[in-house]
Amino acid sequence: MGTFSPEFEQGLLDRIDVVTDKKLELEKRLQKQTGLISSKELKEELDITGATLTSWVKKGLKVYQPPFESSKKQYFRVSDVINFLTVR
Repeated sequence: MGTFSPEFEQGLLDRIDVVTDKKLELEKRLQKQTGLISSKELKEELDITGATLTSWVKKGLKVYQPPFESSKKQYFRVSDVINFLTVR
């Protein structure tokens, strides 16, 4: 005996398919050879502000920076961003 009706289960499976398709689409759009995207490109691609990105970093999104003290350029691993956005 199932806990949910067949219609509810099918709706849930359909929703999972939609979310999975969106994740794959986002991954394809953002993925590069290195797997990294600059903060500027990420903000443009996802249409977010610097404040939003800063908030995400404070909540655990990992930042990659060149090992030079004078460099302020920030990069993000595309897979990290996708996981951050989808595993919440």
